Amino acid sequence: MSAHLAGGLTPLLVTLLLGWMNWRSLFALFGSIGFVWSLAWYRWFRNSPAEHPAVSVAERDLIESSLGGPAGAGHAVGAADWKRLLANRTVVCLCLMYFTQAFGGTFYVTWLPTYLASRGLTGMTAGVLAGLPLVFSAVADLVGGIATDRAAGRFGLRMGRVTIGGGALAAAVCSLSRARGSPRPWRRRSSSRSAAPSSNFLLGAAWGTCLDIAGRRSGAVSAAMNTSGQVGSILSPILVAEVVRRSSQWSAPLYLAGVLFLLGAICWLGVDPTKPVDESA
Repeated sequence: MSAHLAGGLTPLLVTLLLGWMNWRSLFALFGSIGFVWSLAWYRWFRNSPAEHPAVSVAERDLIESSLGGPAGAGHAVGAADWKRLLANRTVVCLCLMYFTQAFGGTFYVTWLPTYLASRGLTGMTAGVLAGLPLVFSAVADLVGGIATDRAAGRFGLRMGRVTIGGGALAAAVCSLSRARGSPRPWRRRSSSRSAAPSSNFLLGAAWGTCLDIAGRRSGAVSAAMNTSGQVGSILSPILVAEVVRRSSQWSAPLYLAGVLFLLGAICWLGVDPTKPVDESA
């Protein structure tokens, strides 16, 4: 939620700051924030609760008892473990799904400002419109996480994860379909922008499923899913540029994103968070 909120506010902040400094100084300013955060991380975070001075003995015992062993001990994932994890149907479906979600979502971070400029929108208006999908996504992140927990409590774990995850991508497909089918420009723009928060509504269900099925291997499963998403993020701006070049129209990459979102929604049908990776193939 914080990452999307920061990403949503950045275009507006950049537009304002460019009146006071050039883009090189702006890069240096934004880059310096990482050093501040590194210092805060070093001073506060620890590898395990037992190493943290703010964790009481009672709290540490509670954490360790729920994990069945010392927190932070983890489990080394060897070649055999990776083979089993990557052959697991739920893990594979999560990875494929996250590829489609990240591919479509990256469009809003990379090419949306250019798309808006092609429609004659620049300056503060473009900055606000470029940031809106991510600002709304921040809300969707939080509400989606609450929704999947409540749905899981009422309808069971699998229904709670799959309906929210698959439904979010299906809603994104509908948003893009409305964008292309509406004769009114303002409705096309609002519908296309709503696809981003719709797709991000699934994040709580996706990351929650990694914890549901993996236990002490949650780091490995989460990393596999996230890596697949990053591959989609890398390919997205490259393929979007190529599709626009070949088709000479911006509607083509939106169609591509819609198809991928649909395939991602179908992938959720193969996800079963009730079966731990050690018990299913």
